[in-house]
Amino acid sequence: MAITHKFPVFVMEDHSGLFTACFLEHREETSAVGKNADEALRQLKEYMQWGYREKSWVWREGSDFLEPSVRDIKVLIRPSYEDRDRVYPCQETVMLRLPCVHGREGSGMFVAFMPTIDIRFNYYDRGALMNLAAHYAKKRLQGLPPLQLSGYLPPKSRSIQEISVTFKGKPKRKQRSGWRSE
Repeated sequence: MAITHKFPVFVMEDHSGLFTACFLEHREETSAVGKNADEALRQLKEYMQWGYREKSWVWREGSDFLEPSVRDIKVLIRPSYEDRDRVYPCQETVMLRLPCVHGREGSGMFVAFMPTIDIRFNYYDRGALMNLAAHYAKKRLQGLPPLQLSGYLPPKSRSIQEISVTFKGKPKRKQRSGWRSE
C-alpha cells in the first residue's frame, strides 16, 4: 500500500549559488543543500522515504502548516564583542532583513517559522506577527559580533515549494527490548 503526503518546504539560494531546503515544520529539523533547488528538494524527499523505510517514521497525515507565505522582517541589531566579563558594543547598528514564513495550523492557530535563525512560534492575533518575529529575532541575535551577524544577511532568493512524498510498503518494525516474537 502506498501513501502520498505533501509537505511545504522553504528554499533559499545563498550568495555562493547553493540552495538550501528545509521543512516548515519540525521533521527531524532536517535541511538539504544542493547545486539547485531541485537537487535540495530531492534530497529531502529521499530522506523522508528512508526514514519511513529504515526508522519506522510514520506520517499519518501531510503537513499541518497551511497556507504558507513568506515576508521579510526588518530587525535593527547592535553587534558587540565580549571579552571575559565585559561587553564592547559597536558604534553602528545593522539592519537585517530576515525571511519569515507564516501561515496557520489546522486548528486555526497562526504559526511562523524564521528559517535563517531557526525560530518557530505560534501566535493568536494575525496583527502580532511582525512585532513577535522582531522580538524573537532580536533575542536570538543580540550581542553577536559583526562577523557572526554577517552570516544572517538575507538570501539571494527564497521561495516556498511543496514536495510530494510517496511512502511504499510497510516500515521496518523495531523490536522492543524485553519483547520476543513467538
